[in-house]
Amino acid sequence: MERFLRHPRHAHRAENPEGFERGGVHRPPSTLQPTDDNAAFATALVAEAAREVRSRRLNIGADEPFELGRGRSAERVAEQGVGEVYFSFVTRLMAPWLEAGYTVEFWADVFAGHPELMDRVPPGAVPVVWQYDGPRLLSEVIDGDTPEARTWQRLGADLDNLREGFRSRGKLLSEAGVPFWVAPGASNWNSLLGRIDNAVDNMLDAAETGRENAAQGFLLTSWGDHGHWDAPSVAYGPVVFGGAVSWSLEANRDLDIAAVLDDHVLLDEARLTGGVLMRLGRVHRDLGVPLLNGSPIARALFPDPAVPLPALPAPEALDRVAATLAACRDDLTAAAPAAADGDVVRRELHHAVALAQFALDVLRARAAVRADADAVPDADAIEPAAARRLLRRIEPLLTEQRACWLLRSRPGGLDDSIRELDRLRHQLTAAAHA
Repeated sequence: MERFLRHPRHAHRAENPEGFERGGVHRPPSTLQPTDDNAAFATALVAEAAREVRSRRLNIGADEPFELGRGRSAERVAEQGVGEVYFSFVTRLMAPWLEAGYTVEFWADVFAGHPELMDRVPPGAVPVVWQYDGPRLLSEVIDGDTPEARTWQRLGADLDNLREGFRSRGKLLSEAGVPFWVAPGASNWNSLLGRIDNAVDNMLDAAETGRENAAQGFLLTSWGDHGHWDAPSVAYGPVVFGGAVSWSLEANRDLDIAAVLDDHVLLDEARLTGGVLMRLGRVHRDLGVPLLNGSPIARALFPDPAVPLPALPAPEALDRVAATLAACRDDLTAAAPAAADGDVVRRELHHAVALAQFALDVLRARAAVRADADAVPDADAIEPAAARRLLRRIEPLLTEQRACWLLRSRPGGLDDSIRELDRLRHQLTAAAHA
C-alpha cells in the first residue's frame, strides 16, 4: 500500500505512519493497520477494479506485511499472534466477494507459515504459493553460505523454506486439503535483460510441484521492482514457456523457446530475435555473480543499500558480456520481426542493450578503483574522470527510456520510474566532484 500511504489523506491508515527499518534501511510505510475502516477502504479499491472486468476470480494480494505487529497492531499481535491477526483481516477482505460468488486468491507467504490456520480457509478462497528463484540458483546461493544469502537472511528471508522451492509449502497445503495455486515468475524484473535460465527452472519447479500436489492452477507473474525498466518483450520467452509447461509439462519441458518466439510470436523470418532474447537472458549468469531476485546489471544501475552487490564481476566476465551485447545488437539490426509490435521489440531491445552496456561500464569503473592498491575500499567508489564520462551518457539514455515506455504504456508511473536512477546519478555526481 506504499503508493497510497505516501499521501497525507491516507497516512493515518498505516501500521507505521513513520515507516520502518528493514535490513538496516529505513522504508516508507507500506502495510495497512488491520482495522474495520481499512478493510472497507481496501474493499472499495477492489470493487473499482472488479467493475471493469468480466472475470469472477479476484486476487486481493495481501503478501509481505512486513510491519504487521511492529506498530499500531503490536499489542493485538502480542495477545493473539501474527497469524491470527493477519488471517482475520484477510478473511474480512475476502468475505464480501466470496458471498457474491467470486473465487478469491491471496498470496500464501504469511498464511503458509501458520499451520494452525489451515482449517479456516473459507470455501472459494485460494492461497497462491509464490517463489521467484529456481532450485539450482537457490542451492548455489544458499548452500554456499554466500554474502548474498546472508543479505537476504538479514532482510528476514526464511532460507530453509526458500531452499525447498515450491515443495515445502505445496506439500503442506496439499496434506491439509487446501486448494492452492502455484505462482512462479518471469524473472524479468530487476534484470533489464531477463534471467531466462532461472525463469525456466522456476517454472519447471512450479509445474512439477503443482502436479505432484494437485495444485488447481498456475499463475505466471511479472513484477515492476525499481520502476519496471525491463522492456515488455523481455518477458515474451518466459510467457511462452510458462504457458506451455503449465498446460502440458512433459511435452514442453525441453521447448525450443527461441524457435517458438521467431515462428509464432515475433514472426521473424531471419530467425534472429528469439535467439537474441535467449542470449540476453543468460547474461546475468555470464557475469559470475549469482544473485537472488536480480541481475548484477540491474543492481549496478539501481544500487540498494539493503541489497548490495556482493562482489564485482571479474574483468574477463565483463569482456565476455560486452561481446555478447555487441553481437546481439548486430543481430537485432539484421532481424526482421513481422509481428505487429516487431519494430517496437527491436527498438526496446536495442535500448535494453544500451542500458546494459552502460551498466557494464559502471561496473568496470568501480572495479578499476578496487584494483588500485592505494584506493580506499568503497564499493561505490569511481574515479572522477570516469564518473564524468558516465554522467554525460545518462540523459540520452533517459530520453530513449521515456520514448520506449510510451510506445506501449501510459505516462502514469513514468516519472517515478525515471527517478529510480537518481541514486546512481547522485553517486556519480559526488564522484565527479571528488
